[in-house]
Amino acid sequence: MSTWIKRSAEADWDYQTDLTNDTARRISEQVSIDYANFREKVWKLIQTVDYKSFKSDELKRQLEKLNVIGVAALPEDKLTDYTKIYTEMTEIYSTAKICPYQNQSAI
Repeated sequence: MSTWIKRSAEADWDYQTDLTNDTARRISEQVSIDYANFREKVWKLIQTVDYKSFKSDELKRQLEKLNVIGVAALPEDKLTDYTKIYTEMTEIYSTAKICPYQNQSAI
């Protein structure tokens, strides 16, 4: 799991620090989709385990968190659309221009 989180963070960082880099954007989107597919596999595996009967509260808590699937529950085409829209919204938000406080009509 930590390998996926590291891979996702690195791809996201590469894209976020250079929003004009289309290659970094595509890689970031693909890593997000791959991670969601991995999360779905983990979720399916957790469904086969009765983790609520475990004695370790820490392990139960971790498995409960992993049991929340999130966007990984989306079908592949919807997941791809979601990822692209999320990336586009991030780019728009990150490149927004703000007027200086002293000159509200600057833009």
